[in-house]
Amino acid sequence: MLTAMEIQDDRKLRVAYYITGHGTYFPVSGGGIEDASKLSLIYWFHHRTGFGHSTRAVVIIDRLLQLHHTVTIVTSAPQWIFSDQLTLYPSLCSFRSISTVDPGVIQSDPVTVDEDKTMQKLKDFLDGADEIVECEAEWMREWRPDVVCLDAAFLPAIVAKKVGVPSVVVSNFSFDAIFHAIARTDPEHHLSQTCQKMYSATQYLIRLPGHIHFPFLNPSTAKIVDVPLVVRKVRRSKVDIRTELSISLDANCCLITFGGFELVGPGREWTAERVLPEGWYGVIAGPYGEGTAKGRLRWVPGEKYHLPDLINAVDVVVGKLGYGTCSEVVALRKPLVYVPRPKFVEE
Repeated sequence: MLTAMEIQDDRKLRVAYYITGHGTYFPVSGGGIEDASKLSLIYWFHHRTGFGHSTRAVVIIDRLLQLHHTVTIVTSAPQWIFSDQLTLYPSLCSFRSISTVDPGVIQSDPVTVDEDKTMQKLKDFLDGADEIVECEAEWMREWRPDVVCLDAAFLPAIVAKKVGVPSVVVSNFSFDAIFHAIARTDPEHHLSQTCQKMYSATQYLIRLPGHIHFPFLNPSTAKIVDVPLVVRKVRRSKVDIRTELSISLDANCCLITFGGFELVGPGREWTAERVLPEGWYGVIAGPYGEGTAKGRLRWVPGEKYHLPDLINAVDVVVGKLGYGTCSEVVALRKPLVYVPRPKFVEE
């Protein structure tokens, strides 16, 4: 088990963070790591339903890099989320693009869980899990990790156990709880129990704030470490952001953000008159979109703007209760108007 104290000793680790998301699994090359024989590794398996997992993982990764550990980020999340780490630590940090080692939750829009598609994808994923386990086990044997960290994928736990490597969940929830909450039939409950069994290959948990029940944990044997809020910091001032967006400092302004989902684009045109109170300005944040100012609306791509800077620059945030948004509005003491997600038990 890698504890916070062990991270801060003199041992320099080679850390591989597996940050996974939606899609189909495929193997990729090492991308930047040249000699695994000299140092040990940590694998970080990470699940994406928005960008909240990535934005908290990047805080931990950044700290590891500050302590001169070598980190390889392996993920289906966009590379720009980790651009600062890749730029500031070119000799320590590298990036590998991969698809997925967990099925995730299927959403038809930013706040609606598609139960049928989610459970079908879980079934398809588990049906093909043996092949993924063998491929990942081969990869782990080659790279020789010290520990596998899970945020919050479950399959890598059994891979780590297979190759004799300890694993630890680093999250505020586990997906066995999510799947159990939306399962409706006996076969679907069996799928969620299979997920829970995979998680049970680890008994270590670094538990983040805002946590819910972790069904896979045995309270009598689990080793749990509760940590303070893991959150990104502001980089640019309110004055800087508002000046760049042509919004006066005394104007009321709200930020509209729903994680990894685009809110504007073809067929989804917004106007200030439709979505804003009179006199208010709105900043719409999407992961990739490019737009121009339209009246009192501003459309900004996540690739260009650091979200905590946008939150710091506005008066109120409108969004969903994901970890990233919640942690950042709490840290910056901004009010959040949220749209409920009824089938997402994390709320």
